[in-house]
Amino acid sequence: MMKKVLFMAAAIGAVAAAPASAVTVIAEQGTLANFSRNYPGLASTTFDFNSGNTTTEANKITGAGFTFNGSSGTFGVRTGSSQGQWQQPTPGDASSYASVQNNSTLKIFTSNAASRGYDLISLYLGSVDDYNSISVLNTAGVAIATYTGQQLLNFAVPAGTANGTTSYRITFTRSAGDVAFGGLSVTSNRDNAAEFDNLVFAVPEPSTWALMLAGFGMVGMAMRARRRRTSVVFG
Repeated sequence: MMKKVLFMAAAIGAVAAAPASAVTVIAEQGTLANFSRNYPGLASTTFDFNSGNTTTEANKITGAGFTFNGSSGTFGVRTGSSQGQWQQPTPGDASSYASVQNNSTLKIFTSNAASRGYDLISLYLGSVDDYNSISVLNTAGVAIATYTGQQLLNFAVPAGTANGTTSYRITFTRSAGDVAFGGLSVTSNRDNAAEFDNLVFAVPEPSTWALMLAGFGMVGMAMRARRRRTSVVFG
């Protein structure tokens, strides 16, 4: 229950819903606590990149039924940091992580998604550079929403704490009845690199989902009220 309450506190801090895809985004500044967070769920899979073959990158995956497609450019499973190449995303953690290099895209897609899909995808992202982007995919592997690093920082909680030089726990959720998630693609459009770790795919428990939706609804009303007060118009 404590984890549920803490997550709800974050959820009511920042929300972004794309009308066509109904994707909600929460960006929490990275800590060792949320680095290892596991969301409660009826079905969940976590990738921590800590097991498998050390030379065949695609085999360094924890959990079955997922495919890592790095055919577009270069990616790798790393440890430590290399100046100008990649940087450990989590201070205080020396385990392996994924690194997507310059002008490259890494697609993470579940082969089990065609039957059900997921309601929540979360990853621990290193420094949120404006030239990196993340796309949320449906169960056919097609992008339904794409966010640049700068856009992700707009959803930082608590409000006003956005910092592109630090790590974030980024969580994507969908509303009940909307398009189910099948995966993510992570892109580094310029320079090196986009690093991430502890990637979670989950279908939350019904009670947890109800709490999350209630919290998102409260935030939606607050955001609409704020827009009326400040007369901000979005095209």
